Amino acid sequence: MNKPVICLVTIHGVGFEQSPTLDEDGMYTIIPGYADPLHEYLSGYLDETWLSDDPLRSRRKRGEAGPIYVSSVWPANTQQRENGLKRLGTWDQTHFRDVDGTDAPLTDGTGRISHIALV
Repeated sequence: MNKPVICLVTIHGVGFEQSPTLDEDGMYTIIPGYADPLHEYLSGYLDETWLSDDPLRSRRKRGEAGPIYVSSVWPANTQQRENGLKRLGTWDQTHFRDVDGTDAPLTDGTGRISHIALV
């Protein structure tokens, strides 16, 4: 049986509103995304049993690459709208009201809080 997951959702305000710039290895190149500093701060107070990092992003240390970015376009500066939403799952083709999250884990399996950053 799966553990319940709490989703912490952050929504950008006016100004700096980008998802992180990643290299081919999934590491930061220059600029982290808008929610990364908040997640890193929270990880100093909530251990890995509470706050989960994004299991699909590489990081050098816990908390650094924590939020799951859900963007209307992914990768950035492309016209690929569906790819941004796939991070939360895809519509089940058999049961049209269900979302299949098999390839879109929200936690690393340890933490109970998933940080979702909407861009």
